[in-house]
Amino acid sequence: MKINLANAQIEKISTRRDKTISIHIGMQELAPAEMADLFLALNNDLHEVKVDLDQSGGKSHGQRLRDVLFVYWEQCNDDNACPWKDIYKDFNLFYAYQMDRVIKAFKNKLPND
Repeated sequence: MKINLANAQIEKISTRRDKTISIHIGMQELAPAEMADLFLALNNDLHEVKVDLDQSGGKSHGQRLRDVLFVYWEQCNDDNACPWKDIYKDFNLFYAYQMDRVIKAFKNKLPND
């Protein structure tokens, strides 16, 4: 059985006296068939449950960041929350500006020799 943990969050990790660990995961509700499979697997052998942590959909981190920035740019309205909307009417300009901001922020965190 394979469970996709897209949008799941680790809520708690703790150690036990027998030197094992306990991991509590919060996630969206599964479909009834998936829930049944999960509970059947838990009642048998846990090693049969495979966890898929890949949430990228086959995209690189850069592609995912560009997609998120595009949705943000697209959904931002023209009120005071998005004063840049008049300046960056073209997404490519907005993307270049945001990437420069990220790069500068990390450069500023580098130690100055």
